[in-house]
Amino acid sequence: MTGRQISLSHNGKSGSLRTEILGGSFSVESDWIRAFPIHSYRGDLHETNQEFSGDNDLIVRNAVVNSDGAWGGIVGFQGGEGHMNIAVQNSTIKVDFRWATGIGGFHVGTGDVDIEVEDVDIEVRPPITSSGGIHGFNSGAGDTDIKIRDVDIGVHSDLYSNGISFINRDKAAGKLSIDARNVDIEVLGERYLDGIFGMHDSTSTGDIDVDVRSSTFVTNGADSGGFSFVHDGIGDIDISAIDVDVKVHGDRSVGIGGGQRYRGTGDIAIDVRDSTVAVTGESVAGIRSFNFSGEGNIHVRVDGGSIKAEGAGSSGILVGLTGRIFGGRTGPIKSPAVGSLLMDESEPDTGSGAGRVHAQNVFVNGCVRGGSGIGAGVRLYTGGQVEVGPRAASVQPPALLCEPREMGPLYVSIWHWTGAS
Repeated sequence: MTGRQISLSHNGKSGSLRTEILGGSFSVESDWIRAFPIHSYRGDLHETNQEFSGDNDLIVRNAVVNSDGAWGGIVGFQGGEGHMNIAVQNSTIKVDFRWATGIGGFHVGTGDVDIEVEDVDIEVRPPITSSGGIHGFNSGAGDTDIKIRDVDIGVHSDLYSNGISFINRDKAAGKLSIDARNVDIEVLGERYLDGIFGMHDSTSTGDIDVDVRSSTFVTNGADSGGFSFVHDGIGDIDISAIDVDVKVHGDRSVGIGGGQRYRGTGDIAIDVRDSTVAVTGESVAGIRSFNFSGEGNIHVRVDGGSIKAEGAGSSGILVGLTGRIFGGRTGPIKSPAVGSLLMDESEPDTGSGAGRVHAQNVFVNGCVRGGSGIGAGVRLYTGGQVEVGPRAASVQPPALLCEPREMGPLYVSIWHWTGAS
């Protein structure tokens, strides 16, 4: 078919729109960029400028979707007040076009975004750039909740592509949550690729909350990542990874990353348990976290598993420096000097770091290895505290590196130590 197969619109009037598809095959081959196989639109396309409200629900089950020439497979759009809800189950989706997106969810009004994908295979193969297996944005007031279960995503593109990506932008106010279980994502290309990517832009507020379990990520490309999250506005970043396997190859890339960019303010917590992260290339990191403004704490925890970075200037855990280069950026941006606060002002500071709350804190209770040169098992820029637990089989080479020394001390705590190999 050369046009849209199923396309429903609700324009300029209050009332909900519900699209439910149970089974079927939907295929589009067209030169028209908006020839989506499945499309649900609720907004003010005819510019009536009237106030209206109502939810947009798009449910697809047991479907086969193919798109050749249009950028989206299954697309939902909400342009007014109300929720945008997308649920896709037991389906296969293939999209072959520039800006390819398997499942797209977009909201420019007031209301929440809920995307649930379960037992779905997605393949996107744009010829040049910018694609995503699951992609969307929210530019209104409302929370975004993305739940992924038992999903395989394959993305083959040169640049700017992700397995899953979502952006809160244009003064969006709300929490971005991503919950992924039993997900297998492969993203192959040249540069700027991520298995999962999420962000708030500089005008947006709200936390980023990520929980990934029992999943596998393979990313091949420079300035890329297994899963990465950045905040340019106001809000915390909380990343939890349990039983994940992350493999990334490409210079300046990262396995798991979280950062506050530009004037972004808020705390960052990265908790990785019983997982394997392996990153190869120059100046790469297994786990990387940074805060440009210095207004917020960073806590990185590794409990079990292994974090390995191989290549010149690479570190298992890197805190306080960015990695990727793009635009006018020709090298890593360094975080400002960070201090620490005495928990009890009545107690003197003995220099051991005891009794202090540190802005940059790393806990290692697993295998962490860095590369050669200025790399390290754990590398902290501008100081902080590193705690080493009993399951830390190795933290090398060298074990710990703090730089520059005049900008902040490095405190090290080793407890229940049984030796290192």
